[in-house]
Amino acid sequence: HQEKIRWKMFVLALVLGCLGYMYRYQQFWPCAALTTGIGVSMLWEWGKRGKKAFWQCFRRLILSGGCMLLCIFALKGITSAAYSSQEWKDYLRFNKDRALLLDFKGIPRYAENEEKYMELGIDLSAYKMLVGYEYTDPEVFTTEVFEELLSWYPPIDYINKPLLKAFLTKFPLAYLNVRTFWCFLAFVILWILGKKRSKLDILTLLYEIMWFSLIYYYLFARGRYLLTRVDVGLWISIALVIIWMNEKSSLLKSALVAVLCFGVMVAREGEGFSPVWRWTGQADYFAGRAYQNHQVLTEVLTDNDPEHLYLVMRNAFSEDDAYEPFEGQEKGLLNNVLWMGGWSNYGPIWKTITSRYGVTNPFRDMIDNEQIFLVDCFIDDTLEYLEAHYDVEAEATLVREAAGIPIYQITSKQKEKT
Repeated sequence: HQEKIRWKMFVLALVLGCLGYMYRYQQFWPCAALTTGIGVSMLWEWGKRGKKAFWQCFRRLILSGGCMLLCIFALKGITSAAYSSQEWKDYLRFNKDRALLLDFKGIPRYAENEEKYMELGIDLSAYKMLVGYEYTDPEVFTTEVFEELLSWYPPIDYINKPLLKAFLTKFPLAYLNVRTFWCFLAFVILWILGKKRSKLDILTLLYEIMWFSLIYYYLFARGRYLLTRVDVGLWISIALVIIWMNEKSSLLKSALVAVLCFGVMVAREGEGFSPVWRWTGQADYFAGRAYQNHQVLTEVLTDNDPEHLYLVMRNAFSEDDAYEPFEGQEKGLLNNVLWMGGWSNYGPIWKTITSRYGVTNPFRDMIDNEQIFLVDCFIDDTLEYLEAHYDVEAEATLVREAAGIPIYQITSKQKEKT
């Protein structure tokens, strides 16, 4: 109870917490819940020193947690003020529905809901576009359409036996196919074998498992599970609690950190960023894909061709894995690029690019427009959609290829006849 508050560490912890919240606030809350194991462990330890020490520790935890919440509320207020315009509100409304449908619930099957889809103006060709995350048609895929699709799902009942049975049937066996889990398992085994564990250590680990199970059950019910961007943050949060319990053992702590870092590298393998993929059988695939995407970005889709707008289908390539983590993109990159699907669709930045080229509906406006190129690896599906919705005689002309990826211009045979 004589220990002093380390104010520098306190401030740095607040800054780190704020950065985590700003980076991905949806992930922040479950990770924060998991790290409360440190606070519970501290209360138990300080409680052994007496009632006075217990309440002193409790006040400090309330102080630190309260300051963190105040910082978060301040950031939330600043964010709300920054995006208070009607344009941003409309976009955020659309993006929220888009995320709920595509990232959580999933797109309802067409065969089982054909009549309802047709009532919304979504035929089979449009459904293919939606499934491919290529929904940049503001006349077909509106906010109201996404809201209607979401309404087809019944409210989630978190407390019901079928859901719980499905969860227990799938987990924890499903983790055996997740490489990150094996790294985390090795992490826990190393921690257990490191030294004789106290009762408090075991209780803290059980507390973490309890929180993780509750959080993952919630994610399972929402349909957001077994995803790298979701799972790794949760595993790391538990790992940090375990490392904290070994603060007096520098050697064991170093070993645990090494295993944790390796686990993060393995987790990033599937997204093409990690050096680990050079050690696996998928090395050629990931390295080739990254090189191809980089070539397309740097050779074609740059500010070197400001006269043309490039509409890029999500099936063509991704800019996400075209660069190493610490490699900067070229200046002016993507100034003339419009993705035909993704979180940025219909937002102010997206509209800035469309207005620059006089585009209001990319699918309709690409026809007979010499300013617009289409980057597409499945052109037949796109033509099917264009023929069904905008021009029955739309055709694609191959302009050139960039690193093996075709670039087209869309024209109409009707115009040629006239």
